[in-house]
Amino acid sequence: MEENPWHGLPDKQPFVLPEDKDMVEAFNVKAHENHRLRLDFIPEPFVGRLEDARLVLLGNNPGFKNAEAATYRLKPAFANRMRDNLLHRASEEFPFIYFDPDIIPPTNKWWERKLRHLFDEFGKGVIAKSILAKFILSVEFFPYVSHRYRHGTLRLPSQEYSFALVRKAMNGGAVIVAYHGERRWLKAIPELDKYHRLVRLKEHQQAPISPNNCRDNGWSHIEDVVRTIKAKLR
Repeated sequence: MEENPWHGLPDKQPFVLPEDKDMVEAFNVKAHENHRLRLDFIPEPFVGRLEDARLVLLGNNPGFKNAEAATYRLKPAFANRMRDNLLHRASEEFPFIYFDPDIIPPTNKWWERKLRHLFDEFGKGVIAKSILAKFILSVEFFPYVSHRYRHGTLRLPSQEYSFALVRKAMNGGAVIVAYHGERRWLKAIPELDKYHRLVRLKEHQQAPISPNNCRDNGWSHIEDVVRTIKAKLR
């Protein structure tokens, strides 16, 4: 695997890697405010602990919908945890930080809605979060936060590390769900197209990852993940 570039993230704003900086700043000069890359936030190219990940979720980029989401991202507790995550020093209890009730406001329900069918398998609420947080890894196609995704043609050196994480997960037999940007991911990682545990969705935007939204036998792979996790809990 490629060397982790996120060790080079500056300690203070702007939070952008040296190898990405020129392209990111050039993009921001011309970008609409909704699309501008937020360099006051710690980047989120991936969230979770790779070694234990049985379900890998592929998205477009880390985004935020409102002022509340922007506010908690700027808090030291969140920023410090996200920086540890970048260096693969994720929390033991909640390596998937978006499930940690002490960090994320209870009003933030995006992941709960996206994964509600999976939550149902583990009792919902904090119990389900504490279980799933140890087995889920999300990887974003683009690492820097913005309100809306409009930079699909911008390709940064740091993205190669995220692609390497996905390849490592494939080598480990993880189930992979491209819930956003499937075409981009397949172009970046061509071997993903033939991966036997790739789950393809019918609807990629707001729809949840569910039995009815999985193509072919995709949900059966997620059921395998559920069985694996439950076996580890015994």
